Amino acid sequence: MAQIPAYFIQDLLNRIDVVDLVQSRVPIKKKGANYHGLCPFHNEKTPSFTVSAPKQFYHCFGCGAHGNAIGFVMDLDRLNFVEAIEELARQLGLEVPREGPDNTPRPQYDALYALMNQAGAFYQSQLREHPDKNRAVHYLKKRGLTGVTAKWFGLGFAPPEWDAFLRFLKPNSTQLDLLQQAGLLSQSDKSQAYDRFRDRIMFPIHDKRGRIVGFGGRVIDQGEPKYLNSPETPIFHKGKILYGLFEAKKRLHSFLRILVVEGYMDVVMLAQAGIYYSVATLGTATTPEHIRLIKQECHEIIFCFDGDKAGREAASRALKVCLPFMTGELDVRFLFLPEGEDPDSLVQQEGKAAFEVRLNREPLSLYDFMIRKLDEDLNLKTVSGKSRWILRFKPFWKELPEGPFKNFVLDSVAQRFGFRFEQMQNQLESVAEEAAAPEAERQLSLEEKALALLVQNPDLAQMLAPDHHVDIPLLEELIQACQKESFKNTGQAIEYFREHVEFDLFNQLASHPYPSLIDDVKQEWQALMAKLICNQESELDALLELSKTRDLNADEKRILLSLLQQGKR
Repeated sequence: MAQIPAYFIQDLLNRIDVVDLVQSRVPIKKKGANYHGLCPFHNEKTPSFTVSAPKQFYHCFGCGAHGNAIGFVMDLDRLNFVEAIEELARQLGLEVPREGPDNTPRPQYDALYALMNQAGAFYQSQLREHPDKNRAVHYLKKRGLTGVTAKWFGLGFAPPEWDAFLRFLKPNSTQLDLLQQAGLLSQSDKSQAYDRFRDRIMFPIHDKRGRIVGFGGRVIDQGEPKYLNSPETPIFHKGKILYGLFEAKKRLHSFLRILVVEGYMDVVMLAQAGIYYSVATLGTATTPEHIRLIKQECHEIIFCFDGDKAGREAASRALKVCLPFMTGELDVRFLFLPEGEDPDSLVQQEGKAAFEVRLNREPLSLYDFMIRKLDEDLNLKTVSGKSRWILRFKPFWKELPEGPFKNFVLDSVAQRFGFRFEQMQNQLESVAEEAAAPEAERQLSLEEKALALLVQNPDLAQMLAPDHHVDIPLLEELIQACQKESFKNTGQAIEYFREHVEFDLFNQLASHPYPSLIDDVKQEWQALMAKLICNQESELDALLELSKTRDLNADEKRILLSLLQQGKR
């Protein structure tokens, strides 16, 4: 498939000024080194949105939105990456070129996608053909699953052998490396590769384009972990994908609501019962990216959790993640199931109609669940209890964006405690103003400091000697990219890593206040690199001493070999 060449994207970012771009859509005024204004991505009264001309980067201290010119157009106009490039090119009067694979890492991802599809086909075939298939088939039938549903979701079987997929693929050295990157292999202490997934029911995980990007494997008999997911890879980021969303969109095309559940089997069995609008997080807590994915499809979310302690804790985390999105358009509710039940078991017991009655009648609104949570273990008949409640409420209040929902919450809380609207607002005003203040400086590790300094000042990479080497893969990758591409600003550096597994980390470090507190960034950069090299020398000494007492494991040997090759001894 023809692609937009990387040189054109970098040239586009070099030509367009993010300040001019933002000013054409949002009122901003210069204040000090940056431009400030009301954030276009959430409702607010006090400006917390900043745009940096030198960095060509924007950041909101209220909702956390950040990015370069391409990201701004994508987020504001809800465009995909290619559409955003085309829109910016149109504004500059440029034609977007198309060509075959270039020198960016993108072609490698095509190989990863192809490999994942091969794995998906292999696991499906094993469910039909493997000598041990009856155990897997019996397990699925015992769970109530039909063959039609299993086929719809592409379920498969990872054989119990240690190297079944490896023997099937017969990989060369290049494919073996791709298998490692794709998270399909594990490695023993003796550096021997073997299949990551063994003796498990396999659930392929698709991205929004229908490509397999990862797997979830459910153990058939007893064993731990019960569910094993693919690790984070260049194409799989579990905090940004919802299991079942692709299959749901194929079936429904549009949604009135989306039901968020906890497990693969919950999604599969709900779909088998005719409830096609459920999705699941992938063994992780709900993230802002999950909410954004759902908001693109509909304006009603029902979180469905078990009624036990773990379910309540998961619901509490989801509540906090949803708060910044409550502008008045989104309806968020929480359904807690009876003790010992989950959507899978319940929908099989009572059927689609009864289960949807629960969805319509029983869920708590976000407001009601928030109030219930804040009330826990407090005696609201006492002054002390009421005071503690207000203190608990302040962090929730701070996260709510300005708008009708926030006004409703304030009015309801004021009435609850016998205050007038204005009285309650005055008590909380100082908290609302905090959203505009720079976020507290998170303590960065030495490596993160170097990454933050370099991503905000890409020209620092040119100070390093050509034969330098730091055994920190992510930092070394950023250094090499900055030296090779000669990025002029943060926006260009960030764009280069858009499809990188650490893209979000680069964005966070790009807006971190740490470098802005430094008087001489060049001197700080030199000091950081000296410290990192010194740390590696200390690590070398420690590994050499350790090798005298026992055999080093595979990771320790790799690090030792790398340090020795750098000529530090």
